[in-house]
Amino acid sequence: MTTRDPEARRDNGRDELPAFLRREIESGPARAPARPRQRSAGGGVPGEPGLWLFILGDMTLFGLFFVAYLAAYDRERAVFGAGALTLDTWSGLVNTIVLLTSSFCVVAALDSLRAQRLRRARNLFGVTVGLGTVFVVVKATEYWHLADRGLSPATDLFFTYYFVLTGIHLTHVLIGIALICACLPGCRGPDGHASGFAVGAGAYWHMVDALWMVLFPILYLVPAA
Repeated sequence: MTTRDPEARRDNGRDELPAFLRREIESGPARAPARPRQRSAGGGVPGEPGLWLFILGDMTLFGLFFVAYLAAYDRERAVFGAGALTLDTWSGLVNTIVLLTSSFCVVAALDSLRAQRLRRARNLFGVTVGLGTVFVVVKATEYWHLADRGLSPATDLFFTYYFVLTGIHLTHVLIGIALICACLPGCRGPDGHASGFAVGAGAYWHMVDALWMVLFPILYLVPAA
């Protein structure tokens, strides 16, 4: 009785298989290709937690101011309407366009950081700082013209709200400019992508823009309608 070698039997059985199956068996089990690690801006955290808490606090504060303003407007529509008519709507519109454009620049700057285009990101952040400065100059000029006409926070309830709300917002614009300036020298994280601080500063700037999108209509447009 002839005993066949098990290895020989396996080899003979393998020879009977189609060529593509023999290649698969000889190459061993297929391994799934390694998936590249996805790196998000700020190491997976969209911005600095402290900045997000600051943004949340600011939004809450302005929300309370907006509610108080609308309640006062409902009580004294004539006073608010007369006050709104004295404002320079074109200045408010220019500042609206300025902030909208600056927010677009911030988005483009962060996208450039993610694409590791550092020079373009710095240029866009620089344009944002320039547009923020334009907003400050336009608002300061508007304040100067109002003061020249004898209008101040003590004039009536409308101007109390106007100077308080726009003054707080102007302070936030100045803070936002400082944050964007801080992004210029080191706006990329150690992994080459947008740093958490840059993402948080961008979010803060968007908040400043969003607040103005509420302030402009309720101060300049709605009471004067």
